[in-house]
Amino acid sequence: MKSITLGLSPIIVIATAVFPQDISVSPDSLYSVLYTGGTETQILTISNNGDSDLIFSITDEELGLGQRDAFEFLGNLDYTQEVSDVWGYSAPDGTELAIVGTYTGTSFVDASTDPTQLTEVAFISGTGSIWRDIKTFSHYAYIVTEGGGGLQIVDLADPMNPVLTSTYSTSFSSAHNLFIDESGFAYIVGSDAANGGLHILDLTDPVNPVVAGNWSDRYIHDVYVRDDTAYAASIYNGTLDIVDVTT
Repeated sequence: MKSITLGLSPIIVIATAVFPQDISVSPDSLYSVLYTGGTETQILTISNNGDSDLIFSITDEELGLGQRDAFEFLGNLDYTQEVSDVWGYSAPDGTELAIVGTYTGTSFVDASTDPTQLTEVAFISGTGSIWRDIKTFSHYAYIVTEGGGGLQIVDLADPMNPVLTSTYSTSFSSAHNLFIDESGFAYIVGSDAANGGLHILDLTDPVNPVVAGNWSDRYIHDVYVRDDTAYAASIYNGTLDIVDVTT
């Protein structure tokens, strides 16, 4: 008996022997669909009742992401207004939310109870804008918009009942985008602070951000930060700027 952990992988058993064998394989194929972060173990039993030893190999054939059958459409949720961004949140209890930026606010959607029947569990209004961006850190969602109003902070401790806990507008009002790194620093970009460059907030107190620094050499359209290094897209300069953000 062999325990095999697999993703989208059929199992092929190739056997060779000197004499004919009485071989049985159960099941005759293995198939699994795993969502991000998921694991699954399936058991493949190979029996040999023949007269000589059996030599076999197991080939794990990964399905390429380019193949259409690696994806399956599950469902959708219609909106009567423009949508601009989506982010995801996985709660400790297994609840998964899709967080959707719309023109008039932010929609929180239950994506785990039944992915074929998506349900909006909360809607938090905001300043009207065609662009609203969301990121999460700990059990909070942080929302910015080009329409102004600052940084909305939503508590997701009870994921089916998101609550707007505070709005931060001390150092900026409007922003195009944000990124939050693993250390709890929020990088606000395309805002009315730091000439639209990197405006950095410390989220040690997650509902009361504190300004940690700025990098104002370029207007930044989008940013990704890892290991104290920011990779910033400078849309008007047509460059990728790499910035040391060690604090």
